[in-house]
Amino acid sequence: ALERVQENPLAEGDYYPGDLLIALLRADAKWWREHLDLAAELQQSALLALSRLKEATDEDAHKTLQKVRDALDRFQVTIGPLQAS
Repeated sequence: ALERVQENPLAEGDYYPGDLLIALLRADAKWWREHLDLAAELQQSALLALSRLKEATDEDAHKTLQKVRDALDRFQVTIGPLQAS
Protein backbone atom coordinates (compact mmCIF):
# COMPACT_ATOMS: atom_id res chain seq x y z
CA ALA A 1 0.00 0.00 0.00
CA LEU A 2 2.85 2.39 0.80
CA GLU A 3 4.36 1.90 -2.65
CA ARG A 4 1.02 2.74 -4.22
CA VAL A 5 0.71 5.90 -2.16
CA GLN A 6 4.27 6.89 -3.02
CA GLU A 7 3.43 6.59 -6.70
CA ASN A 8 0.16 8.48 -6.28
CA PRO A 9 -0.57 10.04 -2.87
CA LEU A 10 -4.22 10.34 -3.79
CA ALA A 11 -4.57 6.71 -4.82
CA GLU A 12 -8.07 5.46 -4.22
CA GLY A 13 -8.71 2.42 -2.06
CA ASP A 14 -12.37 1.45 -1.83
CA TYR A 15 -14.03 4.78 -1.15
CA TYR A 16 -12.49 8.00 -2.46
CA PRO A 17 -9.20 9.44 -3.70
CA GLY A 18 -6.80 9.67 -0.77
CA ASP A 19 -8.50 7.07 1.41
CA LEU A 20 -5.54 4.70 1.13
CA LEU A 21 -3.19 7.41 2.39
CA ILE A 22 -5.52 8.19 5.27
CA ALA A 23 -5.74 4.50 6.20
CA LEU A 24 -1.93 4.29 6.31
CA LEU A 25 -1.67 7.42 8.42
CA ARG A 26 -4.16 5.92 10.88
CA ALA A 27 -2.44 2.52 11.02
CA ASP A 28 -0.75 1.13 14.12
CA ALA A 29 1.55 3.83 15.52
CA LYS A 30 3.81 1.25 17.15
CA TRP A 31 4.63 -0.25 13.77
CA TRP A 32 5.44 3.18 12.30
CA ARG A 33 7.70 4.01 15.26
CA GLU A 34 9.59 0.78 14.58
CA HIS A 35 9.94 1.74 10.89
CA LEU A 36 10.75 5.44 11.01
CA ASP A 37 12.29 5.45 7.54
CA LEU A 38 8.97 4.28 6.08
CA ALA A 39 7.07 6.67 8.32
CA ALA A 40 9.11 9.54 6.89
CA GLU A 41 8.28 8.39 3.37
CA LEU A 42 4.59 8.25 4.25
CA GLN A 43 4.77 11.73 5.72
CA GLN A 44 6.32 13.04 2.49
CA SER A 45 3.54 11.43 0.48
CA ALA A 46 0.96 13.05 2.75
CA LEU A 47 2.57 16.47 2.33
CA LEU A 48 2.51 16.03 -1.45
CA ALA A 49 -1.17 15.04 -1.29
CA LEU A 50 -1.95 18.16 0.74
CA SER A 51 -0.17 20.30 -1.82
CA ARG A 52 -2.19 18.79 -4.66
CA LEU A 53 -5.46 19.02 -2.77
CA LYS A 54 -4.93 22.70 -1.95
CA GLU A 55 -4.90 23.43 -5.68
CA ALA A 56 -8.20 21.61 -6.31
CA THR A 57 -11.43 23.56 -6.38
CA ASP A 58 -14.16 20.96 -5.97
CA GLU A 59 -15.88 20.31 -2.65
CA ASP A 60 -14.90 16.63 -2.50
CA ALA A 61 -11.23 17.61 -2.73
CA HIS A 62 -11.76 20.13 0.07
CA LYS A 63 -13.28 17.40 2.29
CA THR A 64 -10.41 15.05 1.47
CA LEU A 65 -7.92 17.83 2.23
CA GLN A 66 -9.35 18.18 5.71
CA LYS A 67 -9.31 14.41 6.29
CA VAL A 68 -5.69 14.12 5.16
CA ARG A 69 -4.69 17.13 7.25
CA ASP A 70 -6.37 15.67 10.36
CA ALA A 71 -4.85 12.22 9.83
CA LEU A 72 -1.39 13.69 9.23
CA ASP A 73 -1.65 15.84 12.35
CA ARG A 74 -2.52 12.79 14.47
CA PHE A 75 0.24 10.78 12.79
CA GLN A 76 2.86 13.44 13.52
CA VAL A 77 1.79 13.80 17.15
CA THR A 78 1.81 10.03 17.66
CA ILE A 79 5.03 9.24 15.78
CA GLY A 80 6.98 12.37 16.65
CA PRO A 81 9.23 14.49 14.45
CA LEU A 82 10.47 12.85 11.27
CA GLN A 83 12.93 13.76 8.58
CA ALA A 84 12.90 12.35 5.10
CA SER A 85 15.79 10.06 4.34
